[in-house]
Amino acid sequence: MRHLLAEHRLSLETKLLELQEGQRYITELLTVNLNGDSSARTGKIHKVVSWETSGDKDSDVAPPETATVEDTELTEGRNKHACNSVLEHSDGSLHEPSMALRVKPKPKRASSLQGNDFALREVWAKHYSKFSNKEKVPFSGQTSETMGSHTIKLALSPSMENVNKAKNSKGLIAYPASKHRVAWDLFGGLLILYDLFMIPLKVFEYPDTLFTDAMDWMTLLFWTLNVAATLTVGFTRRGETVMAPREIFKNYLRTWCIVDVITLVPDWAFTLVRIATPNLEDASSGGLGEEGVRLLRILRLARTARLLRLLKLQKVMEKISDYLDSEVASIMANIAKMILLLLALNHLIACVWYALSIAFHDAGVPAWVDSGMLTEPWDIRYVTSFHWSITQFTPASKPQIHPANIVEQTFAIFVVVFALVGFSYVVGSILGSLAQLRSMTEQSAKDFWMMRRFLRRNQVPMELASRIQRFVEHAHSQQQKKMSIQEVKVLSLLSGGLMEELQCAMNMPHMMLHPLFAFLNNFSVITVQRLAKEAVQRFQLARGDTQFLPNQEGSYLYFIASGRMQYVRDADTPNERVEVVDKGEDWIGEPVIWTPFWIHVGQLTAVSECDLCAVAPKAFGDIVALVRPVAAIVARYSQKFML
Repeated sequence: MRHLLAEHRLSLETKLLELQEGQRYITELLTVNLNGDSSARTGKIHKVVSWETSGDKDSDVAPPETATVEDTELTEGRNKHACNSVLEHSDGSLHEPSMALRVKPKPKRASSLQGNDFALREVWAKHYSKFSNKEKVPFSGQTSETMGSHTIKLALSPSMENVNKAKNSKGLIAYPASKHRVAWDLFGGLLILYDLFMIPLKVFEYPDTLFTDAMDWMTLLFWTLNVAATLTVGFTRRGETVMAPREIFKNYLRTWCIVDVITLVPDWAFTLVRIATPNLEDASSGGLGEEGVRLLRILRLARTARLLRLLKLQKVMEKISDYLDSEVASIMANIAKMILLLLALNHLIACVWYALSIAFHDAGVPAWVDSGMLTEPWDIRYVTSFHWSITQFTPASKPQIHPANIVEQTFAIFVVVFALVGFSYVVGSILGSLAQLRSMTEQSAKDFWMMRRFLRRNQVPMELASRIQRFVEHAHSQQQKKMSIQEVKVLSLLSGGLMEELQCAMNMPHMMLHPLFAFLNNFSVITVQRLAKEAVQRFQLARGDTQFLPNQEGSYLYFIASGRMQYVRDADTPNERVEVVDKGEDWIGEPVIWTPFWIHVGQLTAVSECDLCAVAPKAFGDIVALVRPVAAIVARYSQKFML
């Protein structure tokens, strides 16, 4: 119980520290965005006259003082904390955005907080009333800081230094799926494959070169450093990532500690012996030749324990599979893995086949190497042995070597039986993957064939048919790239918290363009995660689709996740204004969040295939209202926005 209370206290202190760090963002949001000049306010409704620029890119005319209240529906490009009321085009021209939205007249029951004809939504009016009555924001602590007219008390724990230490210690532990850890494991996988090839190849007594010596040192140093790297990375237990250093150490003792001891101790011993006595194998230099040869052979045999690291190769393969988001790439990777498995098995069999023959030859027993193979270079002997091995798996012609004793014959029979099963498994897996790959393209090919047949039978002009075919092919390829959460059935098994984190990772990068959402992301993570899951919807639009029309009630605040949208006001009139919005530039329809009486005066159309993140106003208000400090700040923002 004491341990749980300590962990709970540490979690609370960490959250309070995050609130302290968010203090700077609150100050910037309320002072710069809310109390700053009207031409630089983020999200504030601009009071401009019903005039539009002449289109001269050098024009710098200011609006007259007598103004009517309008609002820019298309919020132009901004940085994180402020915006300009002009948009700079690629050609360097500047213009004043003056696309206006009409609102319904404020009803008599509307709140009296507003100083104009705009009515706040009930949730913001309610929380602003509490705020204006100087109700304290429900923080606890001894330190307070005033931001404009809004005072909030930030919780500062006397043990905040311990929280900083805890966060710093957590920073030393890497997540298993972090990029540098994945890169480290991939490099380790390459070294495992190198050992898989080179260690059995030692039976052919190939000469040492500068490359082999360098690779031996690299392998030894890497796996030595990997012990420390393993102790500084989290692990997964029962579906959860464990980051506690003590638990990581216990898990290492239970899993890879024994393998590391068995592999590293003989490897270091062999290396140190060779460095200390470079002429140990030479019987004519010091009288220790026979003992030295025997010792080195024992150490070399012990070094074969490095093949135990093959157990880690499966984990590396799983990480590679996790990074393959294409089904075609996954199938091709599976085929490559099967071919690699077949070659590795034949390599090991070839080395064992040659080692058996050499052992019998040294014992004076007839062996297949007696047929003139010992006089050949080591690479010729290896290729011949590998050729014999792979022909046991296939009906190909066999080399002119045959078993010369009962043990070799028994081994050859065992290889044939094993090849019958192993080769069938490998070939079956490859054929199954190829069939799966073929079935993926058959249905789409059939659909395109039916489309071409339909166009020909209905005598569609060639030019139009070509345009239709190109568009359908492009739209089909884009559709294959996109996938909704509902289509992935296994994601329904996620817990509520993990689902919120997933939705947040998918939606928030597009919404961070808005300074308010960027602030909320730093101030209240739980609020942002709830918003991403419950208040955000995704809309996929084809080229030419219309999202809203003039005189239509506003329903969402829009962020562009991909593609390009076009906003047109006063279409087919001399005052027609057109704005093109790309991903990461603007957000559209923010006033919908703050007032329930919003009417669009422009038309929003997809220029290309688009993906929109749409924030529902009611869900946004309900979720923000759950956290009173957040609700107070957002209510203050909404009141300033509507001035």
